[in-house]
Amino acid sequence: MPCSLGRGRCHTARRQRLRLLAHARRGGERCRASYGQHRADRGQGGPAVVAGRAQAMSMILLEDVLILARTVYGEARGEDDEGRRAVAHTPINRWKSRSGQFARDDTLATACLRHRQFSAWDAGTPAQARNLDRMLTVTLNDPVFRACLAAALKALNEPDFTGSAKHYHALSISPAWAKGHKPCFVTGNHAFYNDVK
Repeated sequence: MPCSLGRGRCHTARRQRLRLLAHARRGGERCRASYGQHRADRGQGGPAVVAGRAQAMSMILLEDVLILARTVYGEARGEDDEGRRAVAHTPINRWKSRSGQFARDDTLATACLRHRQFSAWDAGTPAQARNLDRMLTVTLNDPVFRACLAAALKALNEPDFTGSAKHYHALSISPAWAKGHKPCFVTGNHAFYNDVK
């Protein structure tokens, strides 16, 4: 099905997502690694390899927060504050777990941008392509985006209230992966799960 944005804009949105993902993997890793090495060189935190690695793994960059906020904007901008924070906790929980299918999510940004994990980052249908374009072009002038950014920051600084949910879906759909699983948390238009492998 052709993209309703026009072939050029749809491909531009996909390229932008891939560019963000590549930067999150390469640039974010370099920044985290150099920060860890800087702390080790200053004698903070013990041996260079161990301390540098530990500091690098726990660091969150501004880019991670902005990508999380864009994810919340694309997935839950119509929800109330609790619903937005619950959606934000999902990639945070994936990133923190670093196990199973989420072992490669070494940054919060990669947890958000990983292929086919959050439909807001896909441009497979015309509606998804429009949503992705809107996510990539929204600015802080938009009060809804500011609310999504605030929800992302709150989620990063509060205990998880979703029951360690790593998956969710809109109540209006019944995805195949949710069959046989019971939601651990429901708020607004989303059901959250912590037992999906």
